[in-house]
Amino acid sequence: MARRAIRPAPQRTPLRQPDLNIEGFTEYAGRQKCLKIITRSLARAGLNSDALRPYQRDIRRDLEDGLDEEALADMLAYWTYDNKKLFEEGGASYGRPMRPRIEIIIEMTSRGNLKAEWYPKGWDRWGRTEGEDTDFLSFHRFENRHIGYHSRPSNELFFIHEVRHALNIFYLAEDPEWSRPTDVIDHILLAACKGLVEDLKARLEPHFRVEMLTDIFMEWQRSEFIGKTWDETPAKVLAWAIDDPKVRQAQAEKLEIEEYEQRHGFTCEAMLEVWRRLAGPDAPKHTLPEDVSAARIVKAMKADGLPGTPKKVENAMALLRKHYVPRIGFDRV
Repeated sequence: MARRAIRPAPQRTPLRQPDLNIEGFTEYAGRQKCLKIITRSLARAGLNSDALRPYQRDIRRDLEDGLDEEALADMLAYWTYDNKKLFEEGGASYGRPMRPRIEIIIEMTSRGNLKAEWYPKGWDRWGRTEGEDTDFLSFHRFENRHIGYHSRPSNELFFIHEVRHALNIFYLAEDPEWSRPTDVIDHILLAACKGLVEDLKARLEPHFRVEMLTDIFMEWQRSEFIGKTWDETPAKVLAWAIDDPKVRQAQAEKLEIEEYEQRHGFTCEAMLEVWRRLAGPDAPKHTLPEDVSAARIVKAMKADGLPGTPKKVENAMALLRKHYVPRIGFDRV
């Protein structure tokens, strides 16, 4: 009996999901708008949440839950505030106290989850910071706010699982082996995480003086003006990072010093030379001069052929007072 030839099974071409239409996604879309765009995009493509990757479903679910209302309510325990001090600072004429100062920390955990915690100014997880001024009489952080070990810390304001996986779009977007049409959802989820932080600020600002020790910073691919209309291509996230706002501000100010001529028509070095000349030969050489007005500097600059206005000169003087290092010179970027 003749043996049958064994034929290889036909190769099946994997079904590719349709591209998602994320119309309406811009850098100004808040958390709720981003979540609506995800739902609408899936519906237009005839898909449901099963089309998302597991981490995308986790992030979306946590973003829908939003802020931790229990933790926000506990922050309003006014009996823990130094109310006498706050009323004195607020002024008796207004009949209301100053808002207490708090600090917010946004961070990525070792497992790639995004969370926010709050502390009173002058306190940390170990207690009162010695010698630092505070507006709170007492504060204690509980690692688990309830009896169950799985409950969240008492000062945690939100917790978003698996956010680090969404950051892979910056590394794997060009790799066809890893690329999927739903990868575009990661851009929206990362923007929604930033939107959640903005929601948090809006909730806290009426009650507290908020200092962000860390924050989320994003860079966008902006729309371009083509002909007589704007390019309506949906927005795209180019960079997403958690950083210290003070560090970012200092970097921006140092960059402004570097580019002052391109932006304002004269360099900070040229303005400083005029400033020193007006201060006189007896002024210290390794510190910035005092008792020289911006109006005098502008007048002297114009005599030297340099453009300038009092506002631009005052801004340059303020930047140098922050970033000019004695005996070294300009603290560059």
